[in-house]
Amino acid sequence: MLIILFNNDTVQTELVFNNKDFNLPLNHKARFFVDFIEEFMDEYGLVDCENKVGRSPYSPRSMLKLTVYTKTNHVTCSDVIADYALYNNMYKYICDYITPFSKVN
Repeated sequence: MLIILFNNDTVQTELVFNNKDFNLPLNHKARFFVDFIEEFMDEYGLVDCENKVGRSPYSPRSMLKLTVYTKTNHVTCSDVIADYALYNNMYKYICDYITPFSKVN
């Protein structure tokens, strides 16, 4: 059997779903953390910082959500957290699909 692909997209890097929480139950604790931290950040006026030089900084909202959620799951190793944020759909949802490195200062 020979399969021929027409209009093959050679620059597509990954399959991405439009709905980021597609497989997350409605009563999951990840949703609680996301909603709580978003409300907390808005209430206390904490805003994202902007860097004029170099790469753009990670969002404090995303990093706070990721840090709190990983701590509640007893994950403290930065290598493991970076891998989870890169490959695990639940952690991707929590940290707004950022890809932190384990060696970030």
